[in-house]
Amino acid sequence: MIENELVCTGAMTNEGNGECRLQRMSVKKEFRGQGIASMMVRQLEERAKAAGYRNVVLETNIAWNSAVNLY
Repeated sequence: MIENELVCTGAMTNEGNGECRLQRMSVKKEFRGQGIASMMVRQLEERAKAAGYRNVVLETNIAWNSAVNLY
């Protein structure tokens, strides 16, 4: 949230066996390029670790350049 505006979203789902998946990550267009996505991924990683997950899965299509660059 920036000044009460939702600017990014992301989800973490349980894959079983101590593994979770980060998905549904998005940053509003007007807020991209400011490091918000990187902060969001770090926060999700920290939450995964705190929840006891040992592995985090990230997956995307190779043609989706913005996701590939982020990961």
